[in-house]
Amino acid sequence: MTTTGGREIRRSRRFARITALFAAALLSALALAAADSADSRATTPPPADKAEIFFVNGGRIVSIKSDGTDREVLTRKHGSVSIFSRVSDSAPLPSPDGQTVLFTRTARSPGKSGVMAIDHEGGPVRRILGFKADPDGILPQYSAVDWSADGSRFFAFRFQAIEKDKSTTVVRTSLLSVRTDGGGIRNLYSTSVTFSDEKRTAGDRWIPIDASVTPNGKTALLAVITLNPGSKMRLARINLATGKRTWLAKNTGQADIGPDGRTVVFTSERDKLNESCYDGFCSYQPKLYLINLDGTNLRRVITPNQEGSYWSPDFSPDGSRIVFTADRETRRSWFGTEIWSVKKDGSCLTRLTNGSPRSGEAAWGAGSLTGPGTCGEADLRPVVDVTYPRRAETMKPRQMWLGRKYDNLLLSETWTAHKSLSSYFADCGALDIDDCPGMISVRSTQVCGAGIGNELTSGFYGGMESLRGGLVIDFGQRGPYGDGLSTHLLTGGIDVSIEAETQIGVKPVSRRWRRAAIDQLRYVGANAPPASYHRPVFADRTIRAAHRLLHIYRRTGSLRQAAIGAGLFGARGRNWRQVVFQYERKGALSWLRFARDLKKIGSFGTVGCPK
Repeated sequence: MTTTGGREIRRSRRFARITALFAAALLSALALAAADSADSRATTPPPADKAEIFFVNGGRIVSIKSDGTDREVLTRKHGSVSIFSRVSDSAPLPSPDGQTVLFTRTARSPGKSGVMAIDHEGGPVRRILGFKADPDGILPQYSAVDWSADGSRFFAFRFQAIEKDKSTTVVRTSLLSVRTDGGGIRNLYSTSVTFSDEKRTAGDRWIPIDASVTPNGKTALLAVITLNPGSKMRLARINLATGKRTWLAKNTGQADIGPDGRTVVFTSERDKLNESCYDGFCSYQPKLYLINLDGTNLRRVITPNQEGSYWSPDFSPDGSRIVFTADRETRRSWFGTEIWSVKKDGSCLTRLTNGSPRSGEAAWGAGSLTGPGTCGEADLRPVVDVTYPRRAETMKPRQMWLGRKYDNLLLSETWTAHKSLSSYFADCGALDIDDCPGMISVRSTQVCGAGIGNELTSGFYGGMESLRGGLVIDFGQRGPYGDGLSTHLLTGGIDVSIEAETQIGVKPVSRRWRRAAIDQLRYVGANAPPASYHRPVFADRTIRAAHRLLHIYRRTGSLRQAAIGAGLFGARGRNWRQVVFQYERKGALSWLRFARDLKKIGSFGTVGCPK
């Protein structure tokens, strides 16, 4: 029998999933010429008026010039840049005069979003739309998508998820025209779809998630998608006077209408390059294309066989260049996307940003010079704003990390959980990807939460050595089920592991590389590695198992009997938690070598761990 509470839980989960999906989809300073002295006949020419570019970086709105210089964080200057942040800013939209930047602010709990505004040079943030319920008590979510040509109004999407009953939800999406103060709202185009038990039962199955409007305000170009598994986005041309929809292109991504009102830049997987499949659905690297708004003259912008995926294209105010997001030179790392620009004819491809967290969703501001000055990749030194959470400073025992950069790898994300601090290095700070090793993760945790017992059982043990009072243990051997890819430092009750991440086509970092990285570990809050470490501490269960294995082996001479007798193989746990580990000689040998090496390292401590 289904209880009322059970129905409510499923209902709330269904509603949350639908809401989250749509919410996620929606989800230059002008320089003055200085006059010469009164007795001078010549005047100094005005300085170059470089165009501004605004983009998203770590849930913040950031600006740069068209050549990548003068980087400035505009919003959430002191906020977290983690992907787990409770508040994040996205989708910058500079006004035609370049003085104001609209953007979407999302509060992950309780799931609010709205349109905010800030001056192009920064300053106070002001609310324009959203963050309060409408007269029907529904909390809409808003996202600004374009401006009118004169800058007096902007266009925005309003998303509403209306729960009709316990099994039915109606999702309404509206394209609005809004005054810059948030008033005078006009509904230009709407869609509605009804879901019953998470299946569409009525309404338009194509849901708008992005839009661009022609300068004359007569036509909107919508990026639409369905909820069907494996669904590909399409572009639809909408006559805003009649509401008539005409399909422009299939298998597309985001798009932008140029200032001429006729040319469209968009992303697409249509060339099916570098296939990646999961769970029966395949995707490809999206590339940049141009097409006329009437559907003619489809052409590529950049040679499609070049490595990398491209997203979020945006035309410069003069229509000569396109700024976009790409994961070129990152080995397809989600954490490594950067901002690039290119001429409309595909020439002068130039990288504009380098650093961590990831950058994306770029949009042009005002300024007459849209070129980068020098085409190609300038000497972009990486900027790393990712750091450990503040909570890590108070954790006991004191945790360790590898810093923000190591051997051209950039810190991409950090998080704390229970009594551990984890770091992920998945971005390359070098401009040539061949100058970066493979990705790594670093985990610092109390020894009771470490997993060296599992790595020993897997047969990965490669030896141990003392290091300034601490202990380094390598797990780089090949086991029966794969290769060991980690090296550990044990000191003062913590276990710090450096583990190579596996990537298709990329050689994992070597044992020697991991050992060198161990030497650069430092305590949270410290600027350099310590001169000495505390003595190593093991979980008492690990030491008991090693000693028992050695004792039985010496007595019987049977490695199999010793390993099973020590409880390393066979059934573990009770009742439904019971797990059976089949005996593996390589795993048993791994434990035997470990037990013998313990006798050679000298003093170490143990700590009791909960079962």
